[in-house]
Amino acid sequence: MARGVDTARSGRRAGRRVRQQARQDQLKHLRDYWWAYLGLIVGLGTATIGAVFFITEPFTRGFWIGTMGTASVGVILHLNVTLSGASSRASGGAGERYTSEELRKLDQARWCVFDHVAFADFDIDHVLVGPGVVFAVETKWRTRAPDHKSLREFAKQAQRSADRLRRFLSTKDVSRNVTPLVVLWGPEHGKVVPPEGKEVDEILVVGGAHHATWRDVLVEQTSRFEVDFASIQAITDYVTAHDTYLAEQKK
Repeated sequence: MARGVDTARSGRRAGRRVRQQARQDQLKHLRDYWWAYLGLIVGLGTATIGAVFFITEPFTRGFWIGTMGTASVGVILHLNVTLSGASSRASGGAGERYTSEELRKLDQARWCVFDHVAFADFDIDHVLVGPGVVFAVETKWRTRAPDHKSLREFAKQAQRSADRLRRFLSTKDVSRNVTPLVVLWGPEHGKVVPPEGKEVDEILVVGGAHHATWRDVLVEQTSRFEVDFASIQAITDYVTAHDTYLAEQKK
């Protein structure tokens, strides 16, 4: 395993930003529409209490109250998750975790994975460093098959991430070509991405479920056996410093 890298800790980073944003969206929706949630609670409570007057059997009455209370909580949570957009964000976070898990199946003696590498203006979902190759990987989850315009936007974002990472490495006197990669997850991605992947504006887009195929494609792009310690150390130092800064800001 590459030195200086806590892979377990890095793996827990996958999807973290998306999950945090989903929680923020839920809280914001509650604050913005508290009156609607309050009205729903009052309405469900009134219906529950009203029905109790017509139920004379104690066990049935208790069962009704418990069932309605549980159902009411479920309805409110479902509405909050759906209407706030947190459900879509949560799916995106799941996609990032799936990609991270698949990347970590590569030989850890030669490959190193970093999840959620954040810069001032944006973040890179995953950085993959292998023998002679560096990838900036963007993960996308879509419930429906994305159209070509969406695929081009995904590819553009991956290229922007690759360019940003290449500039960062150059500031550390590490000159590397960084290859952009898009990993697409969702029930219909097979309609637009074949098992071997497809190029969109000269950028490879692969389907997450075809992981065995596209992992082989990544391995084929290695140019030498030696582990790229220079790139790994530069990114490790940056991620560690960034995490330390965020931890100090929370104190």
